[in-house]
Amino acid sequence: MKRIIFFLCLLMLVFFLVACSSQSSSDAEDETIVLRAGTNLPASHYLLNDILKPMLDRLEEETDHRIKFELYDSESLVRAGEEMEALRSGTIDIALPIYDVYDTNRFPFAEIPLLPVSNASMEVYSKATVILRNDDEPYSDGLTHSERLYGEKGLIGWPFTMGRSYTIGTVTSPIESLDQFRAMQIRIPSNVHEIFSRNLGFSPSSISANEAYDAFNRGTLDGGFTPITDWPSYGLDEVFTYVIDGIHAGSWPSTVAMTEERFEELPEDIQEIFQRVIEEELSLETNPRLIEFQNNLEEEIMQSYLDNGGIVEPLEELPEEVQERIEDGITQTWLDWIEDMERYGEPGKEAAIKWRDAILEAGGEVPEGVMEIE
Repeated sequence: MKRIIFFLCLLMLVFFLVACSSQSSSDAEDETIVLRAGTNLPASHYLLNDILKPMLDRLEEETDHRIKFELYDSESLVRAGEEMEALRSGTIDIALPIYDVYDTNRFPFAEIPLLPVSNASMEVYSKATVILRNDDEPYSDGLTHSERLYGEKGLIGWPFTMGRSYTIGTVTSPIESLDQFRAMQIRIPSNVHEIFSRNLGFSPSSISANEAYDAFNRGTLDGGFTPITDWPSYGLDEVFTYVIDGIHAGSWPSTVAMTEERFEELPEDIQEIFQRVIEEELSLETNPRLIEFQNNLEEEIMQSYLDNGGIVEPLEELPEEVQERIEDGITQTWLDWIEDMERYGEPGKEAAIKWRDAILEAGGEVPEGVMEIE
């Protein structure tokens, strides 16, 4: 009898433990995971409002609100360029974006989409970035592109490039000669643009975008490399008087990032949702809403610019010597960038070839000199 009572008690204990375990598992599944998202972008910036916020909303919805984001914009939690440290310290859980282009010592290949080309649309840049991100053919040192850029630094990165090409806007009169073209002092936003500027004969200036408006008004700058969609953010639509259409000086790359450690703490099904949703939301091929949005935005900006007397001149209508200088400058910029990378032990030529082939596969064009890089 005692033995029967013992077994009954043991059976009840097992049922109790199973019930507690089930309840605990259920509670864990229902628990809301709060992730701090940090960005330097102001609340009014189109990239945050129209691209990144909808992505966060979709992530919350598709995880049945088991994920909740606390968004800190305008550098309220982390300054631009300090996202890496903030991620590692846990100050933020996800960077929107991480400014790897400003940290080329640690992320030398982040600036690849800024290499100038002969012709590329925003769809070309977006597709080429996806191609490079998914390239699993390792470099000569055994690392794939994503491993080299993020994995060896303990990060999960979702790079995206969706804007149109940087072109040259100026406060000068239309270009009529190579000497006039070369005499310009130009604001440059990146290391690659500095190389390109010098190869075109410009005097480059690396002041911040926030300082550019005053510099143009004072006449201390003649122009700058800018994407048209950024003009209103910095008041450039009010100062530019002349734009060269057809210079394709790369497109700004951005990266949504988390540490591998924080990402792997998420439940596996949520990890899968993150991978799928972020990739779909940030690619123009899978999110055509972004194409329509950017087309409408650029149309509106350009119409206002033209209504105020702004001039747009196609590249093919510039003097022949200027066109030749630009084409030669594109090729030389690729060669100089490769040399810079390899000077510091990076496989620059391999990376340049991967990007060139991705641009071509996506439907873009590069000069003959870039085609000959082997």
